[in-house]
Amino acid sequence: MKIFKVFENITEVIGWLQIVASPTLICSGIGAFIYFRNQNLTNLIIALCICFVGVVIGILFANKIWRTKGTVWFMSRVNASPELDNLSVKIKPDFIAILKYRTAEEGGRKTAIYSGYRPDIKFPFDNMLTCGFQTFIDQEKVFPGESVRAEIKIIATEYFKGQLFENLEFDFREGSNIIGTGKILEIVNPILKASH
Repeated sequence: MKIFKVFENITEVIGWLQIVASPTLICSGIGAFIYFRNQNLTNLIIALCICFVGVVIGILFANKIWRTKGTVWFMSRVNASPELDNLSVKIKPDFIAILKYRTAEEGGRKTAIYSGYRPDIKFPFDNMLTCGFQTFIDQEKVFPGESVRAEIKIIATEYFKGQLFENLEFDFREGSNIIGTGKILEIVNPILKASH
């Protein structure tokens, strides 16, 4: 887990530098334009001052984002505030299922799968795919070939209204590649429950 923390810190620094660089580059362009228009000492000093102002604005802007919205991530992605770290707890699941992940030899993944994984789900009665947010129950990760109980939140609840039932089997996939299969143990969202 320490290696993930190292990568997290590296991406945090890169994201912070990226936000600082945006106004710095704009001000540097303005400064270069002023200097190259008439190359003299006065314009050089003005250009350097404008560049410095850009750096200061960038640092202040990055600090404001860092303090108000959370840790700055690579490509300006913002990590949720600490109270939102486990967002899956706040999202009410649509159903609880037992999930069986395929091994790499069966066409599944080669690496561990972590709680929060969002593959597409396909039910046997329809060709429609929907994203299914998987929150594992009582564990953080599973390996290919293993099974886990999970809470599932699907995106297309309106589309699957009144069509799901206990013991319904489904598969989940990445693109056309089936990663594993699942079986509904309990319907939590009454809108989805079939009426038979």
